Amino acid sequence: MTTKANPKSHSRNQVLKDLELLKNISHEDFDAITELASYVCNTPISFISFIGEEEEFFISQQGIQFPKTSLSNSIGAKVLDSPRYPFVIKDLRKDERFKLLDLKSNSQEIIFYAAIPLAMEDELPVGILGVMDYIPRDLDKGQPEALKNLGKQVVKLLELRRSEKARQLKERRYRALIEEGTDLLFMLDKDANFLEIGPTVPSKLGYQIEELKGKNGFDFFHPDDRARVQSEYAELQFKKKVKSTPYRFRHKEGNYIWFQSTGVNLYDDEAVQAIIVNSTDISEIMEHESRFRSLVQDGNDLITVHDLEGNYLYVSPTAKSILGVEPEMITNQNVFDFIHEDDKERVKQNFERLFDSKRIEIEPFRYQNGQGDWRWLETIATNLLEDKNINGIVANSRDITEKYIALQKLAKSEARYRVFFESQTNYVIRTDLEGKYTYINKKFQEEFAWMYKNSPIGQASICSICEHHHQRVNDIVAKCIENPEKVFKVEIDKPARNGGILTTLWDFVCLLDEEGNPSEIQCSGIDITERIKAEKELKRVNEMFELLNEASSECLYEYLPQDKLLYMGKNFERIFLHKRKPIEECLEFIHTLRHPEENEKMSKIFYKTVHESKETALNIRYRLLNGKGEYRWVEDSAVILRDQDGKAIRVIGTIKDITEFYKIQLLLDVATGISKLGAWEIDVKNMDISWTTTTCDIHEVPHGFKPDFKTALTFFRQDFKKTAKDNVKKTIEEGIPFDFEAVIITANGIEKWVRVIGTPELVSNKCMRVYGSFQDIHERKTAEERIKQSNERFEIITRATQDAIWDYDIASDEVFWGIGFKNLFGYDVQELKPSFQFFASLIHPQDRKKVMRKIFRIMSGKEKKNSWYGEFRLLKQDGTYAHVSDQAIFVRDSSGVVTRALGAISDISPRKEYEKSLKQLNTKLEKSIQELRFSNQELEQFAYVVSHDLQEPLRMVKSFMELLEKRYGNLLDDKAKQYIHYAIDGSSRMKNIILDLLEFSRVGRHQEYKKDICIRMIIDDVLEMYKRKISNSKAKIMIGEMPEIYSYKTPVMQIFQNLIGNSIKYSKQGIPPVIEITALSKKNFWEFSVKDNGIGIDEGDQEKIFNVFQRLHGRNEYSGTGIGLAIVKKNVESLGGKINVVSVKGEGSTFSFTIKK
Repeated sequence: MTTKANPKSHSRNQVLKDLELLKNISHEDFDAITELASYVCNTPISFISFIGEEEEFFISQQGIQFPKTSLSNSIGAKVLDSPRYPFVIKDLRKDERFKLLDLKSNSQEIIFYAAIPLAMEDELPVGILGVMDYIPRDLDKGQPEALKNLGKQVVKLLELRRSEKARQLKERRYRALIEEGTDLLFMLDKDANFLEIGPTVPSKLGYQIEELKGKNGFDFFHPDDRARVQSEYAELQFKKKVKSTPYRFRHKEGNYIWFQSTGVNLYDDEAVQAIIVNSTDISEIMEHESRFRSLVQDGNDLITVHDLEGNYLYVSPTAKSILGVEPEMITNQNVFDFIHEDDKERVKQNFERLFDSKRIEIEPFRYQNGQGDWRWLETIATNLLEDKNINGIVANSRDITEKYIALQKLAKSEARYRVFFESQTNYVIRTDLEGKYTYINKKFQEEFAWMYKNSPIGQASICSICEHHHQRVNDIVAKCIENPEKVFKVEIDKPARNGGILTTLWDFVCLLDEEGNPSEIQCSGIDITERIKAEKELKRVNEMFELLNEASSECLYEYLPQDKLLYMGKNFERIFLHKRKPIEECLEFIHTLRHPEENEKMSKIFYKTVHESKETALNIRYRLLNGKGEYRWVEDSAVILRDQDGKAIRVIGTIKDITEFYKIQLLLDVATGISKLGAWEIDVKNMDISWTTTTCDIHEVPHGFKPDFKTALTFFRQDFKKTAKDNVKKTIEEGIPFDFEAVIITANGIEKWVRVIGTPELVSNKCMRVYGSFQDIHERKTAEERIKQSNERFEIITRATQDAIWDYDIASDEVFWGIGFKNLFGYDVQELKPSFQFFASLIHPQDRKKVMRKIFRIMSGKEKKNSWYGEFRLLKQDGTYAHVSDQAIFVRDSSGVVTRALGAISDISPRKEYEKSLKQLNTKLEKSIQELRFSNQELEQFAYVVSHDLQEPLRMVKSFMELLEKRYGNLLDDKAKQYIHYAIDGSSRMKNIILDLLEFSRVGRHQEYKKDICIRMIIDDVLEMYKRKISNSKAKIMIGEMPEIYSYKTPVMQIFQNLIGNSIKYSKQGIPPVIEITALSKKNFWEFSVKDNGIGIDEGDQEKIFNVFQRLHGRNEYSGTGIGLAIVKKNVESLGGKINVVSVKGEGSTFSFTIKK
């Protein structure tokens, strides 16, 4: 029989892995529980197991020895999927699902099986607690509940394991925060003496921790900062937390580093009793602040802050050097009091623009300095009124008096040349750095001034340029400003008066002022529309040429360096399987296709060859990504066409796929590399051997050395001689090549790793010659050995990672103790020199013999184990004993002798205390189970009396009345027959009352486990039960969206059964019932409602209807015992909810109840 794995098993397996239950789990944690389960259920077998993806793992067992079993031979998976808890199979032989399973213990067949699932809160069940027997049987009344309580104990153990894992994770994170952080941490006493030093201090300050411990922190402060920070530190005597002002701390090399610290007084914490200081390096911040102060105090600009009326709020110290006045002399005065009367109105109008603009530039104006002279100022104003730190208008002003005078002189000079410019047939213009016209000549005005409503002067020049060339112009202007007085050519399309486009060619140059700063852009242009037409014709010719080259295996391209436009021929799509991009995007697209390792290098070579040299040819190789996602090697060959000045104007070239050629070239390079190794050859006929000079060098023998085969073998170290001899022999006899690594001993006695490769030369299947190579691989092998040793040490330490790590070198009899021995047991590992004998003396006398015997058996080789785990008591420094677990790993040499032992010791005292308390709890639990057993027996006796003894007389009364009516009916009058009917009817009603009372008494005593319940399925089951009544009454049932809840199925079924049944029963005569069932999700509970259009309930009777035997109508009108709603209320309350009714007589009722989530 095969059992498919439960689809939830993967999730369960993940939970088990998270809890680390599938490895290193101690059976002792659970043995007490399985032992108690066997006792409670009176079975010879009990177990705890966990269900993985493919196997069931048994972690604790009584009466069986099943470490694990496959799910195909397991009942465990069925337990987790079963809706019934406990899962009980009285006789496995009779159950079709399991009769083919091979379940035996001690050769006896297992017949009885009972189990409950183990699930932590809000998670899938991951395991089971179960009992088994060799005979068919069932659980007694109290045993299921006892088994459930024992299951809760198992879950508590699992939760404890999870909590411990979370604690360890949290501890590792805190340690990483301290050890890997960038801040410095100190623990100081009230006098600022260092008690403890954080691990990041040595790397930041240069001091070792021991150099600072016990020293006073203020001894390392800069003398100028010491008194101030001492005062701040003193505040910690009466404050919990204090943040210092910046201070300087001396590095070990003598320089000072800026820090800012936060101190926290933890003297009230008994575990700390110190002041914790966290210090942050703010050197970079202090340097930025110093630069800012230099900018404000020593700069060439005057920085001021004023309000909307112009009153100075702040004046920078540079006012002294720029205006000749102290800042405080003009603070709180009005800026307009110092501005020339002819400029004042214009400046005010400029300032008003700040209401619409965040930042403005104010045209130069005259400002009176401290000596009464008028100075020309250039100002940039920024509105920072909304900045809480500024709350004003910041003005940055610069004295440009000399510059302004120079510009006036320049204007006079320009007037001399204006006539010359006006007579030009070229276009001549000048703009400021923002692109606004400052001058246009007559030719430009005649051709393009029509585009401006008023004079173009002062207006944006970009408006006279076609939109598709705006970015081109912005780029060329940026280049001009970056390279002043250098001429840049640019082709620009401009709108023509007739609606067409004029193509113009311009020279742009940036002019400098007398201080060498960019001031204007001067441009000279010509109309090249006719030339462009000629170029288009040339393009047509080029297209014809392109068609001629489509059949070529190379891709043709053309590149225009000045415009950065790249055109790729149609062959590009056929050869490289990419769609061609527009010429404006093609260059960038090719860059994205180049291999990332070569793109930047190739771009630089291309740029230098085309733009920075006079070369007329280019040839480069690189990898290019094709449409299949493959990088292909290409050869890029081009011809560079230059003008008379040597500037590149066109680049015409081809790109050819040379991948196959490149692969052949690469193989040739590899072969060339191999030929540089030392070679050797054996003449098989005479067994003569010849070595090349490199082979002689490897063996450290003179060049020309000619050994025979026997001599050549003597160079191999003893343990490799047979390998070398056998390989050569096999090659000669069987014609099989060889390749092996070995150690040789050179003529100078030096051991050296070599790689030996040999190949036979066969003639008529007979080996005539063997030739090959020697390669010195000693450095690689040495490095591999070091890495191997390092990895072994890392793996060993990782496997033994716990709290107190130890390392015992048996050959040197040296023992290393980690810091954990101090943290856990109080031993000072810095001063103490531990030995193996000393460690043995610390083991409790009652445990020592057992522990040492086990260790010596492994170390002596009597046991071939490489690991050991033991638990014992270890003497601590304070004289007390701690319960510990020791996990060790033994390292053996090639002959199997133990040379080294490593391990880790963990303090498990808390766990031992918990085990002790668990045993006490189990004793109490056993007593409670016994009391529960007696209580259940009394309850069963009462139930028997009610269900049997009380009903038996009623059955007799009813039977005799029916017999009396049958035999003597013709002798009885109508009155007598009526009395007999009353007696029979009363007996029936009495029986229903007894049954309802039994049902009522069982409410709240759940004989099932909680599980996920689909409410819609519950309602559907109830409606199926009332199918005939619904059909007869023509009832209409409306059901809203129902949830899935986690609860007991039976009480929920009884609630809906009674409420829906009442809605059908108490309907209006002649009117079909309409019943609406809804559900509403609240924060902590679900609220359900059953609403009908029935006869309703009088307001005065609404509180009575939930009482036992409470009826509002005669039995002739509506049948029933009056217990139904009492059962509903009791069930709702047993589920932690409440029930109420809202009803209007003659209109209907709504019953609402809640169930906890």
